Amino acid sequence: MQLNGGAARQLEASSSRQPGSLSTGVFHSIAALVEREAGIQLQTSKILMVGSRISKRLKALSIDSFEDYLEFLNSSDSGIELKELINVLTTNVTAFFREQHHFDDFENAVLPSLIERARAGDRIRIWSAGCSIGAEPYSLALVINKHFQDASSHDFKILATDIDHDCLNKAIAGRYPREQIDSEIPPHFRAKFRDVDDDSVEVCSTIKKLITVRKLNLIRPWPFKGRFATIFCRNVVIYFGADLTNQMWSQFTERLEPEGRLYIGHSERVKGSALDHLKPVGITTYQRNGS
Repeated sequence: MQLNGGAARQLEASSSRQPGSLSTGVFHSIAALVEREAGIQLQTSKILMVGSRISKRLKALSIDSFEDYLEFLNSSDSGIELKELINVLTTNVTAFFREQHHFDDFENAVLPSLIERARAGDRIRIWSAGCSIGAEPYSLALVINKHFQDASSHDFKILATDIDHDCLNKAIAGRYPREQIDSEIPPHFRAKFRDVDDDSVEVCSTIKKLITVRKLNLIRPWPFKGRFATIFCRNVVIYFGADLTNQMWSQFTERLEPEGRLYIGHSERVKGSALDHLKPVGITTYQRNGS
């Protein structure tokens, strides 16, 4: 079939806008920027996946090639775009009550003493590091509310942090598809969600009051000084190299109260100097010693 002149020009223009494939050289340059910005290590085996995800940013910015995109990332105007790049490259797989055994351990072995301390006037802080769209901190808040309905009237808070601003906005809104709530939330907790429309529900204000949502890049200085009674950091450091991972474990340990618990992802293990102060007490569950 022969195209007429107009159709041929349209096809040629369309083809010229295709970014082509991501070369190894450009991949490594982008990977170095991502590691510098967020600590995330991108393996060369992921080049096709990375190219596919970055293509979305090229389309959004009307940039024709990966080479031009790299040039833009290296420009003085790239601060916001580096954050957008991190967002598209990180996988935000999450679910309410994911790895149920952690929530069971928290409810049975940790929460009773925290409630007692809070009622006595102590400051209680729990940290959900890498909270994604909020399923983890809201799961914790539901468990806390089950046993301590007036928790928000005490000095009892969950800090929820993430590097992805889009995820944080969803966590703040606390709005989720109805089918997700029906499949992931135990029936006795569903009364804590209110109808928004036929397809979505929202976490009730009683639960939201327990949570403070903040943006935080874990490889930058942490802007808080106090310690936490419990830290959840699950499936986050899997993106980091070995040295940075061990550094993270040490920093988390320093921020734990004596006897405080650290919950990590199912494929993660604490290594390095943090083990001088932590002991395993369950499946991917660690407790700081008493000092």
